[in-house]
Amino acid sequence: MNRQEYMEALEKALQPYDDQLRKDIMDDFEDHFVYGLKSGHTEEQIIDSLGSIEEMLKNIDDAVDSKPVEKQQSLVKSTMINKVIIDTKSAGVDVLINQSFDKDVHYEFNEASSYFNIKQSELKVKRYVEDDTLFITLDKDGSDPKLFSLFQDGTLSVAIPKEISLLNINGKHGDIDLIDVIVDNVKIATISGDISLDKVKCKKIQLHTTNGDIDINDSIGEITANTVNGDIDVDECDNRCLIVNSTNGDVKVDAQVEEMAIKVVNGDIDVCLDDKISKLYIETTSGDVDVSVAANVDFSGNIESLRGDVSVDVDFSYMVKRNRYVFTEGKTLVDIKSLNGDINIEQSISTHKKNKANEGIKKDIHEALNVLKDIGNLENLIDDEELKKFKDLMAQVKIDIKRKK
Repeated sequence: MNRQEYMEALEKALQPYDDQLRKDIMDDFEDHFVYGLKSGHTEEQIIDSLGSIEEMLKNIDDAVDSKPVEKQQSLVKSTMINKVIIDTKSAGVDVLINQSFDKDVHYEFNEASSYFNIKQSELKVKRYVEDDTLFITLDKDGSDPKLFSLFQDGTLSVAIPKEISLLNINGKHGDIDLIDVIVDNVKIATISGDISLDKVKCKKIQLHTTNGDIDINDSIGEITANTVNGDIDVDECDNRCLIVNSTNGDVKVDAQVEEMAIKVVNGDIDVCLDDKISKLYIETTSGDVDVSVAANVDFSGNIESLRGDVSVDVDFSYMVKRNRYVFTEGKTLVDIKSLNGDINIEQSISTHKKNKANEGIKKDIHEALNVLKDIGNLENLIDDEELKKFKDLMAQVKIDIKRKK
């Protein structure tokens, strides 16, 4: 039986069930085929891991009648704990990290319910302390090591105190989220899954995912973010140093950064920076680069594209040599290059653009005032043609003002 035959048999077997339930199950099974094939498995292996249609129908009935799975939760006194290492490589779980309300480490595992026939034993959370380090691991005895887990087993939530110096998370399949966390150092690595940081304050942050996106919002620290297949988005952050690498994915940065280095093979780069930037390095093989900097920023360095167009709209001076722009008088050191993409550099809300807009508005108002003088007192207007001319001009001035603002 191949994928198409399996899905057709599944759809037929689900006919007696509720429309929404039937749709959810069909979507889930389709997702597992897509993910499994991307992970290098054959259709036969995926079907074997899913189990027979009859087994799946029994799992649905058992899931409806069964009681909720009991949570695994615990508390660890952190008097002597300085580091927390979380290892979920043996299972497909999401990891959620937040701040502890006290000085202890709290964790809770919520097992996911599933309609699928997964050939493995129950997942257990294990913990142990070695020197000043707390280890939290997931153990799945009896699982087939030859078959990569295609399913989410649940969510591991961990609350850590501010006193922790290192948080190290190693995952395999699942998303990892950090929300409202203060810790000295963060190191996260996963094979397949997204990584998200929101309101995280650290000295140093290291992130790596092979297949997944990285989102960093409103966070502080020296950040290194790497993904092979995925986008990277850094928004409203305050960083001394930001290093970003993506093989296949777009990069977007809107942050306060002193030193930044971005390298992308296949993907676009969109950067918006304020006057804090002192060093900027950008390199892409196949992708466009858009850089917007504050009005009082000036460059010293080179910008060039071998086979693409370069557009520069800034207040400070530069020289052009073929498709290479050279800046010599600025404070911000730049090196921006693309092999097969366009490069666009502009100053956001720059002074010269504001002045041009204001000059245009003043000109329109001046013309309107001249018309008023020619027309005279509006109360004494008797010429409908002149009145129409005045109204049309004032309406145009309104449109121009809105547009130029």
